[in-house]
Amino acid sequence: MTEVRVVRSSKEIMGVDDFIGAEWDAGYIPAGAAHRRCRVTVRKDADDCWTVYAVAAKGDFKLAAWNILSFPCETCAKAFGLCLVFGEGLC
Repeated sequence: MTEVRVVRSSKEIMGVDDFIGAEWDAGYIPAGAAHRRCRVTVRKDADDCWTVYAVAAKGDFKLAAWNILSFPCETCAKAFGLCLVFGEGLC
C-alpha cells in the first residue's frame, strides 16, 4: 500500500499568500548523506511563478546554485522539490 502525502499552499496553511522572495525548504539531496549535500528550496518569483532551486554550500559559503524548474503553481513546485529530495517513491 502506498502512502499518500498532501502538499498544501501557504494560503491553505497560514491563510495568507506568500510574499515575493518567500522560500520553502524541501530538504537535502541526497536525503541520507552526512556531508556535501545539496539543498532544494522553492522560491516565489516576481512574476508569480514558483521556482525550484538547488544550492550547494560549505558552511556559509555558497559553492553553486542551480535554477532547476519554474511552475505557475506553488503546490506543483513543492511536490517536485520533494520528489527531488526523496525520490520517485514519493511521487
